[in-house]
Amino acid sequence: LGTLYHDLRDLDRAQRHYRKALAVWGQVSSEATPRVSASKAVSLAHLSKLLRTRGDLDGAEQHIREALAMIDESCDSAAPYATVAPLLHELGSALHARGDLDGAEEHYRESLRMYRQVYGEDTPHAKIALTLHELGKLQKDRGDDTGAETYFRKARVMQAVLQTKPQGHTELGPKKRSFSTAAAARLVAGDADSRMVAPMAAFLCSSARM
Repeated sequence: LGTLYHDLRDLDRAQRHYRKALAVWGQVSSEATPRVSASKAVSLAHLSKLLRTRGDLDGAEQHIREALAMIDESCDSAAPYATVAPLLHELGSALHARGDLDGAEEHYRESLRMYRQVYGEDTPHAKIALTLHELGKLQKDRGDDTGAETYFRKARVMQAVLQTKPQGHTELGPKKRSFSTAAAARLVAGDADSRMVAPMAAFLCSSARM
């Protein structure tokens, strides 16, 4: 619900639902906490993006760093790149907004490296295209127009390829998408008990490990 309101630009409602989701994850039993950390990290990332939109750059950076610190405990083994990469991208965006171009570039590049490990070095993907575009904007802010255009061109080519793919192309199958959306909605609405968390967290941690 938070992301829906966020997409609709209703930031007040979005923020309330993000915080409610965080409160729900905080009520989960201690036995489930390591796996639930992945879910809580995603909620923190959403909240970080919202705060950045509102100009609260301190709050945005604080929440995304908290998410990254938490993700190390989210799964039984090394945290999956598919989970970590978007968090690194969001931290890059927070630092970029603050004018920390070196820090932003470092995290954008690490995010890009992980995305390519997950989706394939030469495989077009919307997340890779977005990261390339952000790197282009960063080079533009550095005054490197040539470097910026190189990234923008790569992003445009990839986006053009993606537009030729069938609608609904995604890294998650329909059953997994249905499960994650329904479970999250019931948890946020307070219509489920903590027994739902284990399969939900197992799903989140089942992303490709590198």
